[in-house]
Amino acid sequence: MPRCGRQTRVVFSSNRDTPRGFNLYIQAVDGGGAATRLTDEPLAAQFPTDWSADDQILFDNRPAPATGRDIWSIPAAGGLAQMLFQPPPRASQGRLSPDGAWVAYQAPSVSGRDEIYLRARSVSSKVWQVSLDGGQSPVWSRDGRELFFKNGDRMMAAELIAGAELKTAPPKVLFDLPDLLPSYDVTPDGRFLMIERQPQPPPQLILVQNWFTELRPEEPPARPPK
Repeated sequence: MPRCGRQTRVVFSSNRDTPRGFNLYIQAVDGGGAATRLTDEPLAAQFPTDWSADDQILFDNRPAPATGRDIWSIPAAGGLAQMLFQPPPRASQGRLSPDGAWVAYQAPSVSGRDEIYLRARSVSSKVWQVSLDGGQSPVWSRDGRELFFKNGDRMMAAELIAGAELKTAPPKVLFDLPDLLPSYDVTPDGRFLMIERQPQPPPQLILVQNWFTELRPEEPPARPPK
C-alpha cells in the first residue's frame, strides 16, 4: 500500500527497474518530478506499511534471513535499512502509533495463526497480544486510543487503556466486510477508506451451430449459361 508523508510525498513499491523484485520509491503526490528510488535490491520484495509522523522514517515488509519476513525501517531520505526488532519475531504490517512510542504488527502465534501484537519502539522486548482469535493488518486511530485490525471478514477495534502499564480492552466487532479488499486506512475523523471487491460476471456458455460449414472451401461462383 502506498503511504504518504505530510500529504506532500508518497512512497510506493515498484518493479519498474528490477523485474524480479520490488523496491521502494518516493514521489511528490502531485506527480511533479521523477520518483526517487530508495532501495536497490534486485531480488527483494519490499512493500511500505507506514511513515513516521516526523516524516523521517519509513517502515516496510521485506525478507529476513532468519525468519523469512520481518519489519524493516529506513530513513525517508535514503540510507541503510535496519530490522526493527531483535530477535526478529517474523513480523509484518508494522504500524507506528501517532506518538511514535509503539509499534503494532502482525505475526504468527504459537499455533501458527497470525495475531496482532504491540511492542514498544524502544529496545524493550515485552510484547502485548491485542487480538484473541486471529488478526491481520493493524491500523491506529489518529488519536492513538484505538487499534483497528481485520479478523477474516470482520473489522475489529481494541481500545488502549491508560494507566501505569499498557493495557488493551477485549476487541469488539465494528462491522463485517465480506466484499472488501484487504488494504484499508482510517481518516482523522474516523472514516474507513476501503476498496470494494467487484463481483465477477457469471461464466457464459456459448453454443455455435453448424460451425463445420465455416471449414468448407468456398465454391466458385456459377458460370452464366451460354
